[in-house]
Amino acid sequence: MSDTIAEIPLADDIALQRSNQFSEFLEYDGHANEKGAYKDQIPAMLENKQRRLMVSIDALRQWNRELAME
Repeated sequence: MSDTIAEIPLADDIALQRSNQFSEFLEYDGHANEKGAYKDQIPAMLENKQRRLMVSIDALRQWNRELAME
């Protein structure tokens, strides 16, 4: 086993990294769909007491293929 404890990423660190990447994805305007940019859909979703935002896996793949594969 060549990895030291310091070299092994913690689950919390990985989750935080993925959360940050996904937040960047939502902020990105280049993949606006027929309903508009994802970041612009969130306030209306919350106002209507909805909890799910439908996201295109194709848009996620186009933005960051590795994140879409995880």
